[in-house]
Amino acid sequence: MKKIILAIGLVLASSTIQASDYRPAADAKPAQIFSDACASCHGDWGTGKFGFLLKLTGTTLSKEEIQNRISAGSTMMPEFPNIKKEQLSQLVDYVEALPPQ
Repeated sequence: MKKIILAIGLVLASSTIQASDYRPAADAKPAQIFSDACASCHGDWGTGKFGFLLKLTGTTLSKEEIQNRISAGSTMMPEFPNIKKEQLSQLVDYVEALPPQ
């Protein structure tokens, strides 16, 4: 069990170092941004890369809370300050529209 927790921690730490520097292309669509910046932890469909951990589908967070979490990060979530304005709004809509799994 300790090895699993350590492995998850290492994966998250390594993605955190790179994630904050992520800058989407000006014409990037939300699906591409999600694939580039989010899927490595949250899975391709937001079901969580490690099972229930990091699951996005069925979230009870409001649009504003999701937007703030993406921009500012949280305990296990790195910040993504370079996803701004319309792309951020579209990404939030994309996350909310992920099909329940």
